Amino acid sequence: LTPDAAVRVVNDVKLARRRVILESDLHLLFLCVEPEPPVCVGRDASQKGPNETNKGAANRPRTPETCSLDEVSFIKIYESLSEHESRVANAVGIKADYVEGRLRLGRKDVTPEHGNQRRVCLRFLHALALKDLVSEVDHATIVASFGLKTSARLTQLQESAGRYAGQVASVCGPMGWGDMEVLVARLQDRITAGAREEILCLTHIPQVG
Repeated sequence: LTPDAAVRVVNDVKLARRRVILESDLHLLFLCVEPEPPVCVGRDASQKGPNETNKGAANRPRTPETCSLDEVSFIKIYESLSEHESRVANAVGIKADYVEGRLRLGRKDVTPEHGNQRRVCLRFLHALALKDLVSEVDHATIVASFGLKTSARLTQLQESAGRYAGQVASVCGPMGWGDMEVLVARLQDRITAGAREEILCLTHIPQVG
């Protein structure tokens, strides 16, 4: 982990420990999804340097302002969240006014906060996909439900989350958060195996698995 990434993990876990929801694995899985970094949207004309012309500023390439969130899939899933899943969505920082006022209406993000909300929504969507994965839902069903397009994308998400979960656990230990370290490390094994807890336990029995 880079120092900046380690700081993000510390802040994430600090927030989660205040109101972690353990009714299911969803909240912990959210912590295991590596957040997409903020994108640079470029400076507008009011921020150009003293030697830059308006024409030059207008011709500068601009980085896309949004992450790759499938808005249609997200809205469909958001509408069908259970009460528990809605509480997790709220706990991780998803704001209903952003979902209803921007995503549902197809409006572009115009502020850094909008961009942050979009990244949180994508991270939560991926956590929901991982929840199905560790519940052993058919891969084709997960791909179709969460707009992942291909099984390879799901595999990539699984591998990335497995690695990041190990990094999160490695930060929790030195910070004195042994409770979170154990929970995340155990979940890392399930993400890697794509298996339910009881199935994972069976693999540790001699001559089973």
